Amino acid sequence: MEFSQEDLGQIVNDIWTSMLGFPVQTRSAPAEMNGTRHLSASVQISGGWDGTVLVSCAEDLARKVAATMFDVDESTTTDDEIRDALGEVANMTAGNVKALVESYCRLSLPMVAEGRELAISIPGSRVVAQASFDCDDAPLTIEVYEKAA
Repeated sequence: MEFSQEDLGQIVNDIWTSMLGFPVQTRSAPAEMNGTRHLSASVQISGGWDGTVLVSCAEDLARKVAATMFDVDESTTTDDEIRDALGEVANMTAGNVKALVESYCRLSLPMVAEGRELAISIPGSRVVAQASFDCDDAPLTIEVYEKAA
């Protein structure tokens, strides 16, 4: 199954701008996050189509999202709230990707990794869609992987 950059752009706009209130702008080049502390959250889709959705952003942006979701001041957000918030964003993103699949699928629980030099590998999968954005002056990337048949 193929997903267009426009599909991802619409999903990101619906979640980040409409729901969370963070305007996003599409980047022409992939965002580079290594070297800065960032988080990546993944959700697997399985059933009639098997794949993974990966959402990555700078820690500062994830903190702002957590503050918005939990209606708290940014300075008081906990690490657990930050991970929970990005995991929920990944879950919403995967749910929207799943809606584009024409067969029954289910979502896994989100998994979140954090650090400065993350190397995330999804063995047996290939990237079928990728889009990078600027959101509140921070990089944001969305990748959709499809499990090889």
